[in-house]
This record gives sequence, structure tokens and C-alpha cells, in this order.
Amino acid sequence: MRAGEPLVLDDVGTYVQMDANFAPNVTYPWSHGIGETVAAPPDAGMELTKLAEHDGVLWEAIPGQMAEDE
Repeated sequence: MRAGEPLVLDDVGTYVQMDANFAPNVTYPWSHGIGETVAAPPDAGMELTKLAEHDGVLWEAIPGQMAEDE
């Protein structure tokens, strides 16, 4: 994959519901690394004052390897 071009995926399901079947189901995700993401606001003339990450997800991101919490 060259920079600036998305992946082309034609898979059943989504990252939220792996067994969902949509037609058509072609998606075009782009990969944006943390460096590119954090550098974007200052590059656009904005000031980045805080960066916080979530410590969990609302779906079973790794099936069979996650524990439900509060």
C-alpha cells in the first residue's frame, strides 16, 4: 500500500459485529499513525493542549480474549 491510498477490504462483518452480512461490504480504511494524528492540529495552526486515550472499547475487539468490566 502506498501512502495516501486506502486498503480495499471486501469482508463479511465489521469491527463491531464480525458476523454481520452487508451487501455490498467493500470498505476503504486509511491507516493514520499516532504521529500523523497528533501532528495534524499543530500543522493546521491549532494548539494541542491535551491527549487522552481510552482504556477500553465498547465492543469485543479481540474475541475470546477480553473481560467485561464496569
